[in-house]
Amino acid sequence: MIWMTEGYQAKAAVFSQPLTHARILWDNVLAGAVFSATSEREGFEAARAQSADTVSWWWPAVAGTLTATFAAVDIDGIGIAAHTLGSAGVTVTAEARIGGVWTALHDPISPKDDAPIMIAFEKVTADAVRIFLSSPARVGVLCAGAMLEMPRPGYTQLPPLALMRATTYETNKSQTGQFMGRSIVSTSRPFQATWDHLPEDWMRNSFDRFARAAREVPFFVALRPARFPSDVGYVLTSQDVIPERMGMVDLMSVTIVGEAHAEPGA
Repeated sequence: MIWMTEGYQAKAAVFSQPLTHARILWDNVLAGAVFSATSEREGFEAARAQSADTVSWWWPAVAGTLTATFAAVDIDGIGIAAHTLGSAGVTVTAEARIGGVWTALHDPISPKDDAPIMIAFEKVTADAVRIFLSSPARVGVLCAGAMLEMPRPGYTQLPPLALMRATTYETNKSQTGQFMGRSIVSTSRPFQATWDHLPEDWMRNSFDRFARAAREVPFFVALRPARFPSDVGYVLTSQDVIPERMGMVDLMSVTIVGEAHAEPGA
């Protein structure tokens, strides 16, 4: 799910790409940040949320705050993945330190499930971000940065991400072929998104840094923020992101293929 402040939505309507266009949060300023927490369990320390993987977590023993401190930079998005905020019934508050003052970036959020979260707000220059959890829950990934705005909307070539599932089963049968039960070995959300008619100058100057980074590091994406805010994924690519010329002057097409992290029970 993506949550957007009224200020961000108003800005998008006038000064940037409309909210029918995807947002990608990939240039994580927290990758080199210093993490700390007011509460943490042994083996679930604050720095666990700095990793891009989804198998290690920060897990406070009581309601607590996770803080990441870094060199001042512009940000307009925060991402949270591999969490249990929804299933634990937790309310989360996100803040940034701007000019030495902690400022709320959005009203408190109460997720309905454990799907990836993006929080979009008007751009600020901050040197720290923190999230406060109203009660204990796990947080596997915390990301912040300036979001990449796709210059074309797309629709039929973008997946209904919240509805996508890829499941590996193990089915047990008797010697006579009778069904004895089934278990799920693994689940994921397949991801394949295509955008056409992208200006080549924009691809070279804005998109290519993301394409290179996506070879190694997962990213957050909100495919249709205005119409389908639940179509948010924490995505790892399975092949290089390589644009192609469309045969029209200075216009290119690009496809991103990979899989999105699936929360338990998705």
